[in-house]
Amino acid sequence: MNLENITIKFGPHYYIQLFYNKRGELFVNAGTTHHGFVAKAMKVDDEFENIIDLVRKVYPELSDDHGIRSES
Repeated sequence: MNLENITIKFGPHYYIQLFYNKRGELFVNAGTTHHGFVAKAMKVDDEFENIIDLVRKVYPELSDDHGIRSES
């Protein structure tokens, strides 16, 4: 399967999108209807990982060290 982008819309106005640009670089685009961010996610310590680290520092109560969840 060769996907160029995946978009997940949920809740009242949230979204997460994974996409490749024309140079083949992977990005994460996440936000609400009119506000969000786009970050490169190609390698360890890339922009997306740095955003995750920042959120974990600012909101330690939201930290999760379990990785991908298989059930709710």
